[in-house]
Amino acid sequence: MLFLLKNKKTYLFNSFKYTNSTYQSSINGSESLSTNVYTFRYIFGLIQALPERWRLTIDIVPNICADFKEPIGNEDFIFYGAVLAMKRVGPNREYGFGLAYASYVSLFEGPFIIPIYTLIKKKGKLTTRMILPTYFQQLYELNKNTQVGYRIDIDGNFHNVLYNKELAEFDLNAISNIKLTAGPYIQRKLFGDLYLNGKIGIIPVNYFSVLDDKRDKELSFFTGSNIYAKFGLSLLK
Repeated sequence: MLFLLKNKKTYLFNSFKYTNSTYQSSINGSESLSTNVYTFRYIFGLIQALPERWRLTIDIVPNICADFKEPIGNEDFIFYGAVLAMKRVGPNREYGFGLAYASYVSLFEGPFIIPIYTLIKKKGKLTTRMILPTYFQQLYELNKNTQVGYRIDIDGNFHNVLYNKELAEFDLNAISNIKLTAGPYIQRKLFGDLYLNGKIGIIPVNYFSVLDDKRDKELSFFTGSNIYAKFGLSLLK
């Protein structure tokens, strides 16, 4: 949801996301390990209008990522944040740049800061949006309520888990996943500011890490391509 403050130059926005995933694996080709993991993500942000058609956006994104088999601790909290400066250079084009931060990324075994570039471009009924290296999408406006196109995402998850140590060959304390997804994308306005988003496609790159209680890698591997579907509701103003 988006709120305009009295000075008419500052906006506050926030949203909440919840996901439930299941990890399954086998030990020595026979014994099976399975666990459900949950992510609660709160997104709070600020947009500040600046001179010369610039604006500054700050995102603060705390996450709780766990299987909830034990009481929540500090290790279950993951923090993301971003600072982005954008400039409108015409009625149909904006660009910007900034920095994104993650308190833990298993691929780099610790905190990670990365530069980001964003572009919003409209040409007729076609809209291109990107925040590189996070996502790229193009949507075509079929009518005033429906847009269709495609989207490419780099996404990741981190969850602390509790396995039966008598079954596990490794010290399994956390699972991290980074994946590339690509496929058709649809955005449909239901009513008011409520939209339905849907995406069906493939996962050509899927990287997993198994971590111990010190967040050191016990095991890492790539899985084969897979098919996925993702649907959700969003409030857009």
